[in-house]
Amino acid sequence: CLGITTAPPHIYIPTATGELTISANGSAELTIDITNPTQENLYITGFSIGGLECTFSNAIEVNANSQATLELGLLVSNGIIYGTTGLSASGGAEVLQGTTVNCVGYLLTPYMPTTLSGRLYLSNGGWVALYVMVNAGTSALIGMG
Repeated sequence: CLGITTAPPHIYIPTATGELTISANGSAELTIDITNPTQENLYITGFSIGGLECTFSNAIEVNANSQATLELGLLVSNGIIYGTTGLSASGGAEVLQGTTVNCVGYLLTPYMPTTLSGRLYLSNGGWVALYVMVNAGTSALIGMG
């Protein structure tokens, strides 16, 4: 036996999925679920979805071998998402007090269920693919026509 195994090594990579909820009153909320199966803490410095790119003033730490959820309120004007109203984390993540979010660009509000792709940026220069499901009921169209 030469110690050759047919099974590939397990490659544990962090994953991120999100949910963008757009309510009828025009407000929007972004929830990002992060799974970190690695043995190292992740330090998230920001994210991008479409043309919207946001950076955190302090990196958000996601513990090794844990799951975490980030919640962001979004600023919406005339169907355009252009910033955030707040940031909180739960699970294996920690947001340092006083952390602010700075955004550039914008994201056009999708008024139909769809999936957007984006990225979570890490302090080491890498990134994690982010897939965001959009929940926008037809009720969001009221008063838009």
